[in-house]
Amino acid sequence: MENQRLREPVAVARPTPGVSALETDDLDRMSQAFLRWDHQFLQLSRGPFRGRIVFAELGGVQLFDLEVNQALQIRGEHAPDSFVFSPVLPSNSGALWLGRSLKPGMINISGPHLDVNHRTSRDYRHTACSVPRELLERVGVGLIGADFGRLFEVRAPEIDPAHAEALVDRWRANLNALSSPGRMRAECHGGGIQPHGLVAELVRVLAAGRVADPVRLTSRHRARIVREAVDYAESFPPGRVSTLDLCELTGVSERSLQYAFREVTGLSPKDYLKVLRLNQVRRELRAPGRDWGQIGAIACKYGFDRPGRFSADYRRQFGELPSALVKCR
Repeated sequence: MENQRLREPVAVARPTPGVSALETDDLDRMSQAFLRWDHQFLQLSRGPFRGRIVFAELGGVQLFDLEVNQALQIRGEHAPDSFVFSPVLPSNSGALWLGRSLKPGMINISGPHLDVNHRTSRDYRHTACSVPRELLERVGVGLIGADFGRLFEVRAPEIDPAHAEALVDRWRANLNALSSPGRMRAECHGGGIQPHGLVAELVRVLAAGRVADPVRLTSRHRARIVREAVDYAESFPPGRVSTLDLCELTGVSERSLQYAFREVTGLSPKDYLKVLRLNQVRRELRAPGRDWGQIGAIACKYGFDRPGRFSADYRRQFGELPSALVKCR
């Protein structure tokens, strides 16, 4: 009996993934699908918003596939103490990564101490992988030795565009497998998708590429200007902040402020502040218990004191009247 017990297979604990798939017209719901991220989505372009996100976390490694039909600004913080790898493909090459566009075949790398500040384009699809620092270093040093750190000397190393496409295709295939209940059980218990394997493949792809000449991303000074200005605009009484206020706060000229906002967000400070206030109104109208009679008061709260002008601006930005949002809830 004892020998028989020794020959019985031993169950090996495998990481169980957290998987979510969502299609929505609500930016806040979409941002909340990212586990352990602290960020916010802001709609910049005009028209009704629709988005889709498939997100999976497996042993600390996160994969996500994001599709949106409008240009957004995504800002905040990604998962703590992790690196986020975002291959640039034709489907997302129109985006701004900290104020700069990257060409297909590059991989944008966002490290643990960098804020997320990303502007998508319209009809945009973004597939990426987030890896904990400790796992990345352990796998990287094990595969290519002490030279592993050279892969992160620049923010956007360049690989063969075909390899970038293949890497993204495999990530999407993994997400499809993990988001399908029957296939997810088979993959998890059969060992088909393992965090170590995902990271090892990523490291090999990076090592096979070349470290391109450093891509000049937005200067820290301009990124700081925009971050301070936006934080101030969000904390100050809504609708009461002017571009001159922001110049005084950040200590720069109006022209420098214009350059910084154009580079990071694609909009002028004035247009950005208006879009910010419209997004704040929309977010508050989605709150539980809102009704048609509260629209005017909420609009005034965010500096829109002309009902007719507000309704026109809101409809131009989101493709519907504010009353339509309240009625459909």
